[in-house]
Amino acid sequence: MSEGARWTRIKRARGSLYDLATPDNTVISHTSRDEGFAIMPLNEEAKAVQEVAKASGEAIKAARDAGGFISRFIAAPLETASDILNDKLRYARWERQQRLVIRGKQFLAEAGLSEPNRRLPLNFAVPLLEAATLEEDDELQDAYARLLVNAANLDSGIELRRTFISILENLNSLDVKILDMIVNAPDSVLEEGEHGVQTAGLPNRYISPSEYVGDTGTSFPPHPNELISTSLWNIIRLGCIVPVAGFSGPLLRSVHSTPLGASLVKACTIIPVKAR
Repeated sequence: MSEGARWTRIKRARGSLYDLATPDNTVISHTSRDEGFAIMPLNEEAKAVQEVAKASGEAIKAARDAGGFISRFIAAPLETASDILNDKLRYARWERQQRLVIRGKQFLAEAGLSEPNRRLPLNFAVPLLEAATLEEDDELQDAYARLLVNAANLDSGIELRRTFISILENLNSLDVKILDMIVNAPDSVLEEGEHGVQTAGLPNRYISPSEYVGDTGTSFPPHPNELISTSLWNIIRLGCIVPVAGFSGPLLRSVHSTPLGASLVKACTIIPVKAR
């Protein structure tokens, strides 16, 4: 080693990097992780370090901002909320996390709240936040955001059931639309469907007997198409709806919601604060 050489050590996200700088401003880099060597001019190494530091600073600020928002919902300090994001959500896309924060604030305002009035336990908040920040579908992420706000609203009257989170993880946006229509079907639709919702028109509209009773006098509603049938069976599998029984067994022509399905839809619908 020449007399002017010096050692520097830089901590990176993965492993440790040891740099040997020679008098001619050449850096011989040695990583302890893979025992490899790389030669890099000193000024380029300095620029690279500056860029890493800049990006790291921006990431830390974003994590702290998101942690500050989430700490308002859970029974834990800011540091714990930030650690949750760092440890549990490190692979989540930043834009999804930021969108969740924005939508959460919007739904808080819709509920008439400036701040949550109930702190969530970690065993409910952590899986909810993990699922919400990993969800890439906007409609589904909105469902998680509404669930988060309602759970943090004492006046919503919803139970903090982790079942709601696991069900949402097994639904797609079509499933959510169909379930919402079934749960919120008006009484007139249920009466025409013999206490069930006729499924052939879902998720766009409800159908009535006048649309399928023809010259043959048949009174059976049409079957839903394959896409809707697949969605219906998935929602049935999750216990949120049940088919109306026919002579030959369960049929998908008509279905009705279960108490679990109705509770899930309620939990994912913004409920205004009661007038005081």
